[in-house]
Amino acid sequence: MLDEREATRTPRSAMLRARALAQLERWSEAIEWLHAAKSEARAQGARPLLWRIDAALGSAELAQRHRLAARRCFDEARSGAAELVGTLDEPSLVAAFQSHIDSVAPPPATRTPAQLAKAAYGGLTRRERDTATLVAQGKSNRVIARSLGISERTVEGYVAGALSKLGFASRSQLAVWAAAHGLGPRDRAGR
Repeated sequence: MLDEREATRTPRSAMLRARALAQLERWSEAIEWLHAAKSEARAQGARPLLWRIDAALGSAELAQRHRLAARRCFDEARSGAAELVGTLDEPSLVAAFQSHIDSVAPPPATRTPAQLAKAAYGGLTRRERDTATLVAQGKSNRVIARSLGISERTVEGYVAGALSKLGFASRSQLAVWAAAHGLGPRDRAGR
C-alpha cells in the first residue's frame, strides 16, 4: 500500500483515494485528493487521465451543490476529452467515447430564450430591461410604474438592480447603455 506522499506522485492512486472518500461523502478531502491527482497528472503529461479527474471534480462539486464550480470542471473535462476525440479516426470509437464523455461530464443545459436574452443584456431580467427602456425614454419612476402596471417602489428596485448589475451609478448611464443596446427611445411606428 502506498503512503500519502507516494500516492500524490501516482495520479491514479490519488484519484482512487478521492473516489473512496467521495463514497464516504467526505467531499472536501476527496476534492483535495483530486486536485493532487490533477497536479501530478498535468506534470506527467497524462492527458487521458486529466479529463477524467476534471469530471470527478465536477461530480464532487455537484454533490455539494456547487453548481457553478461543477459546471467549470465539467467544461474543462469536456474540453480535454474533445482534444482526445480529435485523435480518433474510427467513427464507432468516436461515438462511443463521446457517449462516455456525456455520461461522466454532462454538457451544459440548453438555455431558454429568456436566459439567452438575460445574458445578452448584461444579466438584466425582462422587467429590468423594460424599465431601462423607459428610463432611456426619459420617463420618471411614476410614469414607468403606470406604464408597467407596478408600484413606484418596484420600479425603484428594478432601476437599482439594473444599475448594480451593470456597475452604473446613475440613471443617465443606464439610459445611454439601454440606447446602445437597442433598448432606448423608439418612435411609435417602430414598436
